[in-house]
Amino acid sequence: MHRSVWAGLAGLPKFKESVTVNWGQHAFNEKNKKAVFTKATLPTGARIGKRYARFAPSACIQCHAVDWQDWYVDTDLFSRERKSQFGRPKLIFAENAPRLRVAYDDQGLFLGHSLFSTAVRAPVTFLYLTGVLNSVVGNFTFAFANNLPDLQKPRRLVAAHLAEIPLLVPGDEDQRKLAGFVEGNSLRLIHAKQARRVVGDVWTHVANYHAQTYGTMSRLLTNRLPGQKTPWVRRLVPSLATLSRRSRKFRNVRLQGDRDGPVLRIYGYTDAGDEIVLAEAEFTDRDLMLYACLSASIAPRPRTKPTTVRQIMEEARVPLTNENVTDGARAVIAQLSAQAPKALTAESVPAVQTDLAKIDADIEELEALVDAEVLRLYGLTKERAGAVLKWTKATALERQRIETFLENLSRNADDAPVPDSPTPERTEETQRTQKSEN
Repeated sequence: MHRSVWAGLAGLPKFKESVTVNWGQHAFNEKNKKAVFTKATLPTGARIGKRYARFAPSACIQCHAVDWQDWYVDTDLFSRERKSQFGRPKLIFAENAPRLRVAYDDQGLFLGHSLFSTAVRAPVTFLYLTGVLNSVVGNFTFAFANNLPDLQKPRRLVAAHLAEIPLLVPGDEDQRKLAGFVEGNSLRLIHAKQARRVVGDVWTHVANYHAQTYGTMSRLLTNRLPGQKTPWVRRLVPSLATLSRRSRKFRNVRLQGDRDGPVLRIYGYTDAGDEIVLAEAEFTDRDLMLYACLSASIAPRPRTKPTTVRQIMEEARVPLTNENVTDGARAVIAQLSAQAPKALTAESVPAVQTDLAKIDADIEELEALVDAEVLRLYGLTKERAGAVLKWTKATALERQRIETFLENLSRNADDAPVPDSPTPERTEETQRTQKSEN
């Protein structure tokens, strides 16, 4: 079935016909006449003769947002021509990743060791491409266009991999309307990802500033944190002892709280990319659940080799603020709620919730919605959409979310994709970007 789906999409216009793609990396050396050198040097980074430059690595690129942390580039090392090229809105591609991952940059950021697009041709826009390329359809066509057997092994991306991707260019009125929904929800997803990053940064600052000692996630879940006098977790199923005795290993675990309740779920990621619910913990109140969830967000990154749940939970550090652990945790959550809105405003990110569990739920729903919109835009029936989802190895929960949205879109073709949350067909930012590109 998936090959017949590919046969139907292969005849679409190619990516290279709508987007110009060039390398983001610039060849720096003292013999290069276009490189401008000054007395300014950077303390760390890549050495260029006697000079240094530090780049934003493509590994930091999120699905729809860019996480630059404290990385930067000395702009004096670039020629005027290069500065102008970088200063335009662009797409940034993760250079080494198992799947196609694209971020949209409208701030004119400088970067190295990554691809970027310098121009698009109307009616294609950067927001539209962000939604399409990150979707299951984008990854499906990317893999088939490049004869990639699966989407699990990391690979180095080059410009030639992008050139032959079939890209649907919106033509008739219905396609343009649905493309507008893709753009609008892609922008909402960018904002949600930016908000999540800001909340995580504020949490790290607040927690580390007040932390007097650290416990482990395993001790938190079993109510054995140092100085803990009252239980946090009412119910843990299965018990941590049972969970730790299991021999199955995972590359990482993810803790996610309910949108509105005090329940925290632990998910494990297998080598095959599957996500499995490992355990469920019910806390005495939502604040303590959020404290545990936020603590997990600053845990070590995914490992190169699978390991046991016990080892992972022992590595995850929980910041403790004072002898009265419960009151200290609630105080940190209160301070986070007070500081995060200021950070969101400073970053020009819409003030969505500062509740990380709600942000995560919004991100998952928006990702599923954009996938469903792109599946319908490409004219894939429910059966063919199911073949694409199966081939891209979407989890059962992801498939269920996407298929639900796809049914709603088909049932209400003339309405907005989410009745309770209208989506702009064309935002002011999109219009401004498109004018500048034209």
